[in-house]
Amino acid sequence: MSEADWIHSVPVHFLCLENQVRFIAGALDATTRNVKRTGQGTICVETTEGNTRNFVSMSGSVTVGDLPRAADLRALDDKYSRDDFTEGWT
Repeated sequence: MSEADWIHSVPVHFLCLENQVRFIAGALDATTRNVKRTGQGTICVETTEGNTRNFVSMSGSVTVGDLPRAADLRALDDKYSRDDFTEGWT
């Protein structure tokens, strides 16, 4: 919940590595503020192929790191066919 008691839900780019789900959010983003305040998070991932939809939902304890790892940024670029994750994260 936000400080105003509304549920915060946004799309995120994520990686599943080392038995963790990792994603990037800005230091001042609502996602980061909520995690710091509660220590909890939830994510729901859905895929669609033709008429078939699959999803998984996870929730639990969450930690916040200082800066994203360079290897994670490169992996996000590769996973999402982008080239901008590795730039601009300070």
